[in-house]
Amino acid sequence: MYKGLLSSSLLLLIFLSTEAQELNYSIFPLYSKPITKRDLATVKTMKDINPGFPESWIAEKDYISSVVTVTKAGSRISSRHINHELTKEQKSLINNADLGTNIEVEVTYNARNSVTQIMDEKTMNFSVTVIPDKEAAYIGGHEKLEQIFKKHVIDQIESKETDAINNAILQFVIDTQGQLRDPQITISSGISEIDNLLLQAVDRLGIWTPAINANGEKVSQTFQYQLSNMDGC
Repeated sequence: MYKGLLSSSLLLLIFLSTEAQELNYSIFPLYSKPITKRDLATVKTMKDINPGFPESWIAEKDYISSVVTVTKAGSRISSRHINHELTKEQKSLINNADLGTNIEVEVTYNARNSVTQIMDEKTMNFSVTVIPDKEAAYIGGHEKLEQIFKKHVIDQIESKETDAINNAILQFVIDTQGQLRDPQITISSGISEIDNLLLQAVDRLGIWTPAINANGEKVSQTFQYQLSNMDGC
């Protein structure tokens, strides 16, 4: 395990297709709500963590609970409150979250049923992932990265295989020197040849610009991507 290892995403969405093979595949990050340590240092409410939080929808009296959970050293630590404002304890828990950590939020509240007019208990869940202030970047650029996956993975998949392919998760580490380390398939496509194509494509990527944290220090960063048959979604 690399020191300072973190799980994050390259802000890249790649849609790859080929008419000859009638394939429509994409490789994309597994999460869509990253937040930097710098931004976490100033959070005061749920909306500061997640700008899409519907703060105006829930009256103060209708909150039942708001629970923030962070995983630290393999243990899940939670802090509970009763509204959208973060307590001192919750802020401390959030600010001490490691890079790559998922911050999970569960808000329980009462909402009036539009049909029965009875107040029903509702639960809302969301999560964000802590990322460095500057994420690792592929030196060749997005276009080159897209070309490598298309040429060495997508174009090699035969049409007859598409129905048998499961969504695959590919993971690798970019270390503090920008070297790609520890490529692995954490969830198989179900076809070993395709899993090998993904690993071989990653081996072709070469040097990256390493991630940098809020203190200007280089840190290792783990990337996860999902190879998905979009026609099957």
